[in-house]
Amino acid sequence: MPLSLILAALAALVAASPQQSADPAWRRPPPALEALALAAPVPTVDYAPNGRFALIVEREGPPPLARLARPMERLAGLRIDPATHARFTTDRPTKLTVRSLVADIDPPLELALTFPADQRVTDWVWSLNGRQLALVVESTETASTTLQVLAPEASGAALTLATDRLHPLFVRPRWTPEGDALLVALVPRDAGPLPERAALPAGPTALETAGARSPLRTYQDLLGDAADAARFAALARSELALVPASGGEAMRFEGLGPDLWVSASLAPGGLRVLATRLAEPFSLRQPWSAFARVIEVHDWSAGAHRVRELVALPVAADVPIGGVPTGPRDVQWIPGRTSSLTWVEALDGGDPRRAATYRDRWLRLDLDRELSGAPTTLAEVAERAAGILFTDDPDRFILTEVDRARRWRRATLVDGAGRYSPVVLEDRSQSDAYADPGAFVTRLDERGQTILQRDGVWAYRAGDGATPEGDRPFLARLNLESGEQRDLWRSGAGEYARVVAFLAGDTSGAVLVAVRRETPNDPPRDSLLPVPLPGAERSDLASRDILVAVDPQPALRAVKKELVRYPRGDGVELSATLYLPPGYDGAAPLPLLIWAYPREFTDAGLAGQVRGSAQRFTLAAGASHLSLALAGFAVLDGATMPILGDPETVNDTFVQQLVASAAAAIDYCVERGVAERGRVAVGGHSYGAFMTANLLAHSDLFAAGIAESGAYNRTLTPFGFQSERRALWSAREAYFALSPFLHAEGIQEPLLLLHGDADSNSGTFPEQSKRLFAALQGLGGTARLVMLPYEDHGYRSREAVLQVVAERYDWLLAHIGQR
Repeated sequence: MPLSLILAALAALVAASPQQSADPAWRRPPPALEALALAAPVPTVDYAPNGRFALIVEREGPPPLARLARPMERLAGLRIDPATHARFTTDRPTKLTVRSLVADIDPPLELALTFPADQRVTDWVWSLNGRQLALVVESTETASTTLQVLAPEASGAALTLATDRLHPLFVRPRWTPEGDALLVALVPRDAGPLPERAALPAGPTALETAGARSPLRTYQDLLGDAADAARFAALARSELALVPASGGEAMRFEGLGPDLWVSASLAPGGLRVLATRLAEPFSLRQPWSAFARVIEVHDWSAGAHRVRELVALPVAADVPIGGVPTGPRDVQWIPGRTSSLTWVEALDGGDPRRAATYRDRWLRLDLDRELSGAPTTLAEVAERAAGILFTDDPDRFILTEVDRARRWRRATLVDGAGRYSPVVLEDRSQSDAYADPGAFVTRLDERGQTILQRDGVWAYRAGDGATPEGDRPFLARLNLESGEQRDLWRSGAGEYARVVAFLAGDTSGAVLVAVRRETPNDPPRDSLLPVPLPGAERSDLASRDILVAVDPQPALRAVKKELVRYPRGDGVELSATLYLPPGYDGAAPLPLLIWAYPREFTDAGLAGQVRGSAQRFTLAAGASHLSLALAGFAVLDGATMPILGDPETVNDTFVQQLVASAAAAIDYCVERGVAERGRVAVGGHSYGAFMTANLLAHSDLFAAGIAESGAYNRTLTPFGFQSERRALWSAREAYFALSPFLHAEGIQEPLLLLHGDADSNSGTFPEQSKRLFAALQGLGGTARLVMLPYEDHGYRSREAVLQVVAERYDWLLAHIGQR
């Protein structure tokens, strides 16, 4: 090749590569926006079983970047803190308060829990009687995780249990039914330092395939070689034990020595443990959840340790896209029985495209007497099993199944003993928000198993309550004999209130729930609410406030918020929430940002349903784009971008429908007078970023775009993405049409690209943003790429949060102006 051509090629490569800014310093937005971004979130409340206590949790605002920059191992699809054998997190509660809710604690108890600066609570678990609280506490000074137990009525201090270091990576502490001990995973006593990575590899990493189909979605943080596998095994290895709640030596189970334990649960009766351990060799192509594993029952009820292997599952390498693995899955103890198991198995090879009379079956294995025996069929379902929920009668249970092809959901109450006919409790499109009957209310039985909350023939459901006027959450009572369901309570029209905990069943003619209420101007308030039952004359239960939050962002109360509706050109009804700046009088149009996220539907009527509520308390925590409304911009948030069609081919018209929805949103705002053409920007996160780049590539509707943590070249996610069910090689035209990277010449408007350089989300590799920027630079486009160090798919550190808010503000100011 002539030297001139080589030099020209090198020059083109340099021109197409991202260039660093001359000023790498962190940027900050205007003070008003900075105050919003750094505000602490509203406290949350966790309720003890039976409503005896409430734990109020206050958290800090965005943490410092130094906390994200701590050492981390990215292995097998996980992010692991090597010092504590825990999943890498940055959340830090700043204050925990235990508050009594029952009348028999008089005077009412309120206990503030304090911890040294080097400690943080990462998890907590209430005992079944609600009288004890186990706290998982991480210490930076000792680089370990310990277990502490608090008995609020007995003492104001938490007792640190005398155990070895806790190993919380997979196994969460579980209370025994009696509340005298906790089943935990511990760091093995013989655990040594992590295996070192050799300076030079011992050899290459090789993968082979020999004709078997093994389609996989794209994953990140996978094992890369034998050294990664050795480090993962060292970090994942743990030992199961029972830790006395009163302190003292942990009881290690004979036969359950150090291994790769990923789950463990006690049988409802007797000393048996259902445990799952990973098996080597590990896959280099899948995350840990697809690794080979062994599921087994360990038994000490006869004095000596015995074990039964239920199944040894291979690596889930040949699972069809949208399918499930063959063999047992969702193995669990059956409530109300001493020692019986149930699990589900595919009858169609796990392939949703294969014709089958029944796709799944639930099996039962009774171990009440011996570990031997064969499972029997509990029930078969025509579609894919989505869960089983037992009642307080172990022979009666609710089976939920999902038809993937139609996006249909069905729930049926079944009697395994054949005493009652099946009762259909739900039969609807998964996309039909108006017909959503809500989630079943559950409780823990006396052995700690999750069962349906019911009072005789009555069960309860709680849901969002979507209506054409917005969400109005509800609590309903369901007749298990007839399947009829009627509301007991619904949020008022001028507020947004939802049930956050069901505390007591039929008591004195009412059920007791905890409700969180809010309005656009009033921050959330948690309170006890007695809900009268039909026909009841009165209730002795009293209402009482539990938490009244303080407004963390009072400046936002001046922002006007409105739920708006408008039609698309083809008649599909669309909706969004419109935010207008303080003091806006409508005299002149504003610069407008449309923020959205596309969703797929099979029916125009379902796509047009309103979701969300204008009655919610507005918060712009962290890097929220809503803060721009305080800076003089109009923000059309959650603008619906429905993509209608057959689930198998819906993306064939993705771009056309996207453009039509965006045009309808702009038309509405322009006709109303709050915006003008030429001063409208579009933005989104993840799939919303993908949407943004496509809108700029295939339309001239917008003056600028903001795309955050997106994927832009769909040939790099060749075995499906989002709701796309086809592989690249069977839908080349669709993959090409849907890849804004391959249409980058059409992106003539300025595009701001932001991405965390440690993004772990499937498909949204940081390289996606880098390559799109390089393409725009090489083609002479206008773009800015900001890579945020140590940040994941969402942005958490205060430095990154302020940078993102400043970047958005400056970008919009430069390209669509100011009010």
